[in-house]
Amino acid sequence: MENEQTFINQPVREELPESLTILILGIVSIVINFIFPGIGLIPAIISLVKRKKAIIVYHENPERYTKQSYEYLKIGQITAIIGLVKSIIILSILLIYIAFIIVMLILSLNGTIQ
Repeated sequence: MENEQTFINQPVREELPESLTILILGIVSIVINFIFPGIGLIPAIISLVKRKKAIIVYHENPERYTKQSYEYLKIGQITAIIGLVKSIIILSILLIYIAFIIVMLILSLNGTIQ
């Protein structure tokens, strides 16, 4: 009977607000880069901004939230950073490629390249 009493008196922990959303946005930022290169930048930034707000809420009262929801925050941050870096690399390569094409067009119009 005493074991049942201590189990009932334990506080019910809840999920950290937006933790699952942050995780999903981080994953989407990686996946969307395969379909639309560079667009994954948007969900990655949204995920990182939401994570910052959720961390503040978590540190106000960490006993209130489950460890799993905090793990979602950490994994969401990692996936968002991967998606962000991947987007930046893809956009950089794309801009270099476009600049190269523009330079080649200008040179070919001037008659420098035959």
